[in-house]
Amino acid sequence: MPGTHLRATPGDPPYAPKVTLTGGVAYSFWDRFLLNVDAQYVAERYVSNSRYPTAIPAKVSDYSLLNSKLTFRLTPKQAAVQSHLYLAGENLTDKQYEYLPEYPAPGITIMGGTTLAF
Repeated sequence: MPGTHLRATPGDPPYAPKVTLTGGVAYSFWDRFLLNVDAQYVAERYVSNSRYPTAIPAKVSDYSLLNSKLTFRLTPKQAAVQSHLYLAGENLTDKQYEYLPEYPAPGITIMGGTTLAF
């Protein structure tokens, strides 16, 4: 589980949280399924708006996220062209957080699709 602890000098520069933690697992089962689950924690931090570079940085709250992706391999591992179907979910705990003050991040997001690799 990678993580960082930052002691910024001087002060609190924008986009430099004191603590970040990330971790994830991947599990393959039944020969054609792959499940990925990851989590992230970002401590409160100061942010600035690039449209207003002289504005005083504002503080945004800490947040934790949980994401997952389930993949089904349509073709055998030995096939020249690999094809997969997937279903992915982000922010599965529906955490309300902001990138910038008054710029909220999306809630639960579900995506699905297919991939082709030549």
